[in-house]
Amino acid sequence: AAKKRPDRPVAIMLDTKGPEIRTGFFRDDVGKSIELKQGQDLKLVTDYSFKGDSTCIALTYEALPTSVKPGNTILMADGSLSLKV
Repeated sequence: AAKKRPDRPVAIMLDTKGPEIRTGFFRDDVGKSIELKQGQDLKLVTDYSFKGDSTCIALTYEALPTSVKPGNTILMADGSLSLKV
């Protein structure tokens, strides 16, 4: 496209990788996985020692509370799960 129109600007989009954020472990009575339902509330905590369940999970990203604001979207699991702040 740039070769055909050398006098025109060309836009380039780059998808940069965000921080690697890991989820914590679940309580023993919960098992190794949880089921989330669309529209449910989910609390995220930055205390990685916290043992979570389907209502609250721990994350390794301590700066999360100051990095997001209401209305933002947090993508998880390579974008297959989205959380609205």
